[in-house]
Amino acid sequence: MEDAMLQVQAARLTFRQAAAQFGVPKTTLQDRVSGRVASDCIHGLWPLLSTIYENALVVYCLYSASYGFPLTKPQVQSHALAIYNRRHQESPKVALSQTWWINFKERHH
Repeated sequence: MEDAMLQVQAARLTFRQAAAQFGVPKTTLQDRVSGRVASDCIHGLWPLLSTIYENALVVYCLYSASYGFPLTKPQVQSHALAIYNRRHQESPKVALSQTWWINFKERHH
């Protein structure tokens, strides 16, 4: 996206040409060049836990498994929920979604 924006801003390529060459949506490119959307904007939701806390949870899972006590899915979710609620006491959650579990597994094979 950044390369496409630079080419358009330097008037080397049109929006359509830059979008085709760099494989980005034309309207998204137009929005970012015009300033309607910040150029460093990232779409999507923030992860529930920060990278540091997720990595700590993974280390704990591996540690437990290495001593013959692998954690089950509900146990991992319970630990993650406890970490989240401890860090966000003003807005605690009751449970984590199936989507969180799927994404967690994808991030940490």
